[in-house]
Amino acid sequence: MPLISIVIPVYGAEAFLPRCLDSVLAQTFSDWECILVEDGSPDGSAAICDEYAARDARFRVLHQKNQGGSIARNNGVKMAQGEYLVFLDNDDAFAPQLLESALRIQRRQPDSVVLWGYTCSDPAWPDSPVEFKRRERFEASRLYMESQLLFAWNKFYSLPFLKSIGLDHEDTVYGSDTVFTVNYIRAWLKARPTGAFYQSRCALHYYEPANPNSETAHFSESYCQDELALIGQALDWFTNDFETKPEDLALLCHSLLKTAAGALYIQQKNAGIEAAKASLEDPVLQKLCALAKKHRCRTPILGAVAGRHAKRAIRLGHLVMEGNDHTYQRLCRLWELLRL
Repeated sequence: MPLISIVIPVYGAEAFLPRCLDSVLAQTFSDWECILVEDGSPDGSAAICDEYAARDARFRVLHQKNQGGSIARNNGVKMAQGEYLVFLDNDDAFAPQLLESALRIQRRQPDSVVLWGYTCSDPAWPDSPVEFKRRERFEASRLYMESQLLFAWNKFYSLPFLKSIGLDHEDTVYGSDTVFTVNYIRAWLKARPTGAFYQSRCALHYYEPANPNSETAHFSESYCQDELALIGQALDWFTNDFETKPEDLALLCHSLLKTAAGALYIQQKNAGIEAAKASLEDPVLQKLCALAKKHRCRTPILGAVAGRHAKRAIRLGHLVMEGNDHTYQRLCRLWELLRL
């Protein structure tokens, strides 16, 4: 039985898949199995999967009709036999030291959640196992804001525990990773009161931003509603399930308001201003605004969303989504001065 199972859903990735699978072969830790769930791919990905399986018996291939990435992951988990589980997307890549480094700290800290950094630029991989820093349970909201809890592929999972709680990826395009990851962590830490987080700041995962076939590369008509639903879950998680300091709740509200404004901007851009106005009536946004006011969250987005000023919220969302953070921060400071 392998110690570590790696599950990779495969679809439309023939340009990236060899790099992905070569990064698995390059691991300094060798006791793994890699389950390739070929999801009815229309290109040459299926042949690449079969080629690697013929070359190395640690690769196992499941060919299925197209059902989407979430179902592919779930089916891969059902096949997995390891003690630990790691996910990898078919256009991404592992650092050679990833499995060895993560397994080392997981064995030292068996009650904790092990997670690692990632990069979207050409990586300079470490040439030896890396160190992991302890992050306390109450820092869960900070890890969320640092984008460390948004993805399924940057952490270790206990496969027996995952199967025991019956947790699957939801069959949705948007937010499935985040819901799966946080629900696993909630259950894991609830069962282990002394557990914490151990995080590598070093990038051990390469995230490919340029795959046109990626599910995240396509706009969904339900994107804004999905984003608001995820905001609602985040509010529940960090006010009910995790101990969160008041100052961190203020930061979380600011982060979620920026997310909401960005979602409104994308919705207006793709579906028109009236759709964005309708989304401003969502009860999740009013709940978020109430919590933001309670914790004295300071951002001009709060007034725009709470007052249902769609055009103002969209303009602020444009700053957020187009990466103009310097202008946004200047606007926040100006807004603070005008309020004094």
